[in-house]
Amino acid sequence: FRRPVWGPIACEITTKSVNTAAYLEQHVPNSFLKAYVVECKEDYNLLYREVREKRRLAINVVLVENGKLSNISRMYSDRKLRVLKQDHGVMGYLDESFSAPDAIVEALR
Repeated sequence: FRRPVWGPIACEITTKSVNTAAYLEQHVPNSFLKAYVVECKEDYNLLYREVREKRRLAINVVLVENGKLSNISRMYSDRKLRVLKQDHGVMGYLDESFSAPDAIVEALR
């Protein structure tokens, strides 16, 4: 492989609590949690060919170019999110409830 290959995704995630693990399981399809993440098209093609075509095993592969996080714009401003946390018990955004390599976080976004 030319770049790191991550996965299955579920094995790369460390949740901050049992509750956040349950939230992830409820919101991310099981098939996606079993997927692998690659950082370049050549690795995607190689992994897919070796596992799916040659060994005839089902596999999902997600491509995250260069394994980098992209900038995202949040639905709520920091001020609004603070109010939601204080007054309504919102814990934050789901991608803030676990830690994982950047490529995994980007794949889950």
